[in-house]
Amino acid sequence: MGGKVSTSWKQGESGNPKGRPPKNRALTDILEKAGNLKREVGGTSYAQKQMVAALLWQAATTGTITFPDGITKALDVQDWMGIVKFIYQHIDGPPKTEMDVDGKIMLMVTYGDDGTNSPAS
Repeated sequence: MGGKVSTSWKQGESGNPKGRPPKNRALTDILEKAGNLKREVGGTSYAQKQMVAALLWQAATTGTITFPDGITKALDVQDWMGIVKFIYQHIDGPPKTEMDVDGKIMLMVTYGDDGTNSPAS
């Protein structure tokens, strides 16, 4: 027992040059396919993911959602804020964080396109 283990690669080279194989993204694939399916509403055909996007924007801008079957629901403030946060996180990504030298996390939120901390006009 013991002894030296023989390797087929040189020291400093990877034993797995192709890297880790990609993970199976089955749920992502299934959701993408379902989102691309068409649904007819009011005589017009839409991809289901377009309908979801339209409902999200309607909810964020009006505080209500009108479902394809005609039922309209008003959102409470918490649900409305959740939808607004969801939209902004998926458009702009999460806010940038910076690590200070003492290990504390500082959150910097930039509102304006010009890099200032003033709301965009």
